[in-house]
Amino acid sequence: MNQKYEQLFVIGCPRSGTTFLSKLLSNTRFGKPYETHFIPQILDEFDNNIVLSSAEFKRAFKKIIEERSMRQYAVNVEADKVYNDIEKATLYNLINHLALQATANHKSAWGDKTPWYATKIQQLSDFFPKAKFIYIKRDPRAVTASLLKKDWAPKNAYCCAKLWVDHNSIPSELSRALKSENRLHEVRYEDIVKDPVSCLLDIYSFIGEPKYQIEPESIEQLTKNDNNDKWKTQLSKGDLDAIENVCWEKMALFQYQCINHNFPKISFIKASYFKLQNAILRFIYLVKLNTFHAFLIKTGRKEPFDE
Repeated sequence: MNQKYEQLFVIGCPRSGTTFLSKLLSNTRFGKPYETHFIPQILDEFDNNIVLSSAEFKRAFKKIIEERSMRQYAVNVEADKVYNDIEKATLYNLINHLALQATANHKSAWGDKTPWYATKIQQLSDFFPKAKFIYIKRDPRAVTASLLKKDWAPKNAYCCAKLWVDHNSIPSELSRALKSENRLHEVRYEDIVKDPVSCLLDIYSFIGEPKYQIEPESIEQLTKNDNNDKWKTQLSKGDLDAIENVCWEKMALFQYQCINHNFPKISFIKASYFKLQNAILRFIYLVKLNTFHAFLIKTGRKEPFDE
């Protein structure tokens, strides 16, 4: 028997506002959602439907507790204590129990804002059959302008656009099924910035949170610095053509207007160049991350996920 837990996943393409929205949800029973990153890998490695043996439980515990997200939030518990505290040694109970240790409330509800979980929503919705998902969308041009400033992100507009499409491709059948169960709520970043209180009222209703907890003045303070139009001066015409070439169908679906409806088609050679450039620069970044940054984290001079 699994214990009763509540999960809330804030999903969307990186730089779409998952962190921004999580700050607005910090007063809810879920607390401020944080990034776990490890759940799909753990689900792939361990049997999800059985009571784990003591050895398998400890192996799963060790893998989770050594994750950077667990270390970042200084989760410090012993495997034997967790094994005795939970009602049954299932993977479901273990993940929920440890995820709660990183939150401030330590009750039964927790939130996650790992952006790339947008590509794993089927797996997560199956494993957490009562979990709710808030899916935040943002103009791919604004997302790209923001991504290009980050060391960990794709290194050109074409690959940023591909990332945006990948993270905004929830199967329509799955989307309809989750919405029919009141488990999926969609919102645009731009709409939150334009009318934060109205959007938060809808979100609070969706997650079953008392609306009196919404503080309009605090919300307006968080949303007053809107960076959404900066892409208009930060991106080149070539960047805009690449983004709209890759994203135009989804842009139309999400009601984002293209600037150039006659953008040139990206050739196979040019696309290959963009992919190769991104792969090389990504490799260099990962070497730096796993050597120099790993040393800084290990010696306490840098926090994991400090961005």
